Amino acid sequence: MKEIGFDVLKGLAFGRYRFWVRAGEGGMALREFAEATLRGGFGTVFREQQCVALGFGEGLCRSGCRYSDACPVAAVFAPGGGGEELDWQSEPSDAGDDASAGAAEPTRRSSRHPRDFVAPYILYMPKRGSVHWRPGEHFSFDLTLVGRAMGYLQHFIEAFQALFQRGVGGRRDVGVLESVEALGTAGNWLVYSKKQERFGTGVHPYHVPVTAAHLETETVFSGLDRPPGRVTLVFETPFRTKWQGALVSRPDFHVVLRAAVRRISRLMEQHCGTHLDIPYTSLFDLATEVRLVDSDVQWKEYWRFSTRQGQNMQFGGIVGAATYEGDLAPYVPFLTAGQYLHAGKQAVFGFGRYRCLWG
Repeated sequence: MKEIGFDVLKGLAFGRYRFWVRAGEGGMALREFAEATLRGGFGTVFREQQCVALGFGEGLCRSGCRYSDACPVAAVFAPGGGGEELDWQSEPSDAGDDASAGAAEPTRRSSRHPRDFVAPYILYMPKRGSVHWRPGEHFSFDLTLVGRAMGYLQHFIEAFQALFQRGVGGRRDVGVLESVEALGTAGNWLVYSKKQERFGTGVHPYHVPVTAAHLETETVFSGLDRPPGRVTLVFETPFRTKWQGALVSRPDFHVVLRAAVRRISRLMEQHCGTHLDIPYTSLFDLATEVRLVDSDVQWKEYWRFSTRQGQNMQFGGIVGAATYEGDLAPYVPFLTAGQYLHAGKQAVFGFGRYRCLWG
């Protein structure tokens, strides 16, 4: 197969941001799977602040809204089309992220349908498990925005400001969004400071996203000066996907690769205005020859309460480490990008985060 380089990711761009929050007078407690708590509250506030239809007094957000082409809510949560009420608070479908969605090139026919939409943002809480912060303590969470969604960064900041003022979690603990910084490859930049009550100046982080060139440079610093023959993927958060109709508990290489590539492809098409031009079928077929030589993974189950459905929703995936051997050279660009963009389902909740350990 023709050698695949990072140039196939040309046009892919994303920004990474760290939000720093100070717990209020009552402290702050977040149960395990904190990203789901943040996502639920954020969705409510973002819609209230940014829905164009609501601004014109036209009622509920709808995925077929006539303002969808200009509305931040549609860009972040679902595209135009369909006409049904936009379910802005429930679980994202991540339909394009399943490994079993097909071996061939992802279809463009339905990419604008809400069911096939892949959200252009990822939430991630570095501190795992149930957590509690004392009054005045600071904590952080990370946000990744892909493509055009980077232009909505200020809207995200305003929504999280309001969310922490209202309170989050079952106790409605309040806090203050103190600052936001952009995580760059050459250092971090201040984006917002509560103390200064303004957005940062200087080199604007909107204009310095992570690109294919940055990802390629990263592999050089990782010591990949020759075709790799061995890699260990460390799944830091649950990797959840389906293969042949069933949830995956064994992380075969071709299954992980399919999930990562399909997610990258959808994000590039829907949010970066470009197309991942690769030989999908031959790439995936060749990936079946990469061997899983060691696997130390376990199934991790999570629950979140859905306000809309009035019940607990159960999610799960595999965490741990898996080691592979074989010709890995064609897959380096996708595995590298996937470390930032995650793989599989529920990525907006932080699922599918992994690290590559080469050699």
